[in-house]
Amino acid sequence: MKKVSISSFIAAGLLATTAQAEVTANVAMSSDYMFRGISQTDSTAAISGGFDYSHDNGFYAGVWASNVDENFFPGANVEIDTYFGYAGGSDNWSYDVGFLRYNYPGVKNSDANTNEYYGSVGYDFGVASVTAGLAYSSDFFGLDDSEYYSLGVDVPVGDYSVAFAYGNQDADASGVQDYDHFSLGVSGELTSVALGWDLTWYDTDDDADVTFGASSLTDSRLVFTVSKSL
Repeated sequence: MKKVSISSFIAAGLLATTAQAEVTANVAMSSDYMFRGISQTDSTAAISGGFDYSHDNGFYAGVWASNVDENFFPGANVEIDTYFGYAGGSDNWSYDVGFLRYNYPGVKNSDANTNEYYGSVGYDFGVASVTAGLAYSSDFFGLDDSEYYSLGVDVPVGDYSVAFAYGNQDADASGVQDYDHFSLGVSGELTSVALGWDLTWYDTDDDADVTFGASSLTDSRLVFTVSKSL
């Protein structure tokens, strides 16, 4: 990725100026790139990665990129997300608020580049942790106002984690159908090589087909991912 050298230089500078800051990197390979129940790579493989800066005071910022299908985003074959926010909590509670920009270099329709504001709150019960979130965009991929509601449950099972997620995408635009999506997955780590892995089943309700017009993008599927944190 072109931004590796620049980001590494910035990371070195940040680490040199404050001991309270941390910069990390990540890279992943997936059998599909799923975003809110919709395939962004037309059921083909994706490679992604990013850099994250975090401070002890709760502030964080980062950049993340993945290949996308050019037919889904005409003129663009890469998505670059930039974001910043503030996260914290006390006892078993946690919260996260921030801003996210979806960027598609070369896209023919500039409305695909989207700003979104998000927030979430979570609670760890010990046997499971629950997180509820809300995201809002005033021009979601050119589809007018949009709200996204999410609920996630993570259950630790020995060395593994089982995760269930539900989301509802609500877009206030003519001809666009609100839809629900669901996922259920298990993840763990190959400790001998320090690789993370995740196997997740995704599905959407029938309303997703109305909006996207291609069942191949919204059909249920299993997605396998391997990842590495640096």
